Amino acid sequence: MAGLAMTYIRWVAPSIIIYVWSESISEFATGQGKPRYSLYSTFGASVGHACLAYYLAVSCDLKMTGIAAASAV
Repeated sequence: MAGLAMTYIRWVAPSIIIYVWSESISEFATGQGKPRYSLYSTFGASVGHACLAYYLAVSCDLKMTGIAAASAV
């Protein structure tokens, strides 16, 4: 289990800076009275992540590495 967690962390850790940046833009849009932008971008990212994670983990048989790569994107 620790090996799977380490694989996940190695893939996801570099993308944390991008995540923080995108969340700040989302909060800015919400603060400007444009909550739909935040809603649409979150929905789009969730759908994209689910599709990419399934494709990489199941179709390409990458398992945890595929999930981590999808989360890093």
